[in-house]
Amino acid sequence: MGVQMDMSEKLRLMLQEDEDFYALEALRLEEQRVLRSTPTPEATSQSASKSATSPQTTSEVESDVELGSSCFIEVPCRTKTDHFPGFMSRSALFRAAQTSNLVEDQPLQIPAQGCSIQVLGPRLSMRDKAVWEIAIQLAKETSIDMSQPFEISLREFVRRLGETDTSGAGLDSIWQCLRRLSLARISFDIKGQCTGHGSIFSTAIKRDGVCYVRLNPDFVAPALARDLQFKFDSPRRNSLAMPLAQWLHDFFSTHDQLKRDMDIKYLRNLCGYCGPKRNFPAKLKSAMTELSNAAPGLIQSFEL
Repeated sequence: MGVQMDMSEKLRLMLQEDEDFYALEALRLEEQRVLRSTPTPEATSQSASKSATSPQTTSEVESDVELGSSCFIEVPCRTKTDHFPGFMSRSALFRAAQTSNLVEDQPLQIPAQGCSIQVLGPRLSMRDKAVWEIAIQLAKETSIDMSQPFEISLREFVRRLGETDTSGAGLDSIWQCLRRLSLARISFDIKGQCTGHGSIFSTAIKRDGVCYVRLNPDFVAPALARDLQFKFDSPRRNSLAMPLAQWLHDFFSTHDQLKRDMDIKYLRNLCGYCGPKRNFPAKLKSAMTELSNAAPGLIQSFEL
């Protein structure tokens, strides 16, 4: 028991050291951004009025988690490991795009159906979403305390993704997804239901080949407990080649039956497509064809 307590204390100190570093780094970057800008008094006033709804900084999120770390915070919907919040699949939060280096340095309102979402930091993709779902599944299965870090295996992510690349590059691609999920700042507001803010993961660190993540209760708790949860066939979605087909798979999985035709422009904005507008109809047709072949029960027929 004594050795176990020593290891626990060592892990706590190690994580605190990393969090302090990331908090200082966030403050340093913020100071540089402020120095580069010269806001007018009116802009300063507007910025102050928006502060209540803007995503939190790294230091604010980590401070909130530390305040709540003294009591056990259970992961909601533990028995439904394949259920996830609908608002994430009805918006451009996880874009229908390959992973990119796009970063938002100011809070950005993104297209969303039935809710309001702001993002700050790295823009997330469908690849990031698949990794996020596995992390949530692991947290549900092990009944972890959301206020505490837990150890993860990158090889387990590879297995659950249905992939085989366990080389250094393959594992690093998953790790980079986890890092983006910890750096992205998100605020969402679903009227009459819930609000959430901060990063999806408040901690994602790697030491001596061992990876640890910690969920952010300020984001995960309302997302999993108060928004509508939908069952997704993640393995089927992950087998689709086109990111747009993957996004459409989850979008249609949150609708029992569409009550109206979908406007192409509306879908283009909602999925976060960032290619040339003129190419989207052809991309959409290819994605719908791939999806209808892979999931005939989800898409019986379509017409553009």
